[in-house]
Amino acid sequence: MVRGNMEIVKAHTGHVIVGLLLASLSVGTLATWAVTTHSWPFCGGSNIDGTFVPMSVQNLTQASDEIVVGSVRSIGPSWKFSTGQVVTNVSVNVSESLKPQGGSGQTEILAAGGTIGCYTEKVSTEPTFTKDEQVILFLVNGPQGDYLRVTGSIQGKYAISGEYAYAIDASYGMILLSDLISEIRQYL
Repeated sequence: MVRGNMEIVKAHTGHVIVGLLLASLSVGTLATWAVTTHSWPFCGGSNIDGTFVPMSVQNLTQASDEIVVGSVRSIGPSWKFSTGQVVTNVSVNVSESLKPQGGSGQTEILAAGGTIGCYTEKVSTEPTFTKDEQVILFLVNGPQGDYLRVTGSIQGKYAISGEYAYAIDASYGMILLSDLISEIRQYL
């Protein structure tokens, strides 16, 4: 009886190996397809909660590599960063650079969170952006200096409406735009 079972195992071993190889190729193909098309077969999302250390305008100014005044030109696409975290490209038309001082132009930042296909990842401590939104952004270089992120999580973004700037984290509430810019310049 044992000999008969061994023959069955030997006879089907090749089929099992072929099946496992096909299954692993299918998973790899599915993952490649999902990354390139930004579609995920298992839709849903996740909310990532976080904490941050409160920062004053002085702390934000000193910790930032760049501080810009501008408007959000475009948002997206979102993609999966090498760490596995979903990030979104945000392009900003810069009307004034406060740090370093000077010109205008365009800057690109990465914001944690975003949507790939029908999968959305939200990060509670990360600012969100709206196309054409007027902003002051405190920005810091990523670890290898190859991208910019908002300094101090949501604290590093102020929305501008008319002559006022609004802190997203409600630490300062509403402040005159000219007063905020003066305070930033004081700490440069």
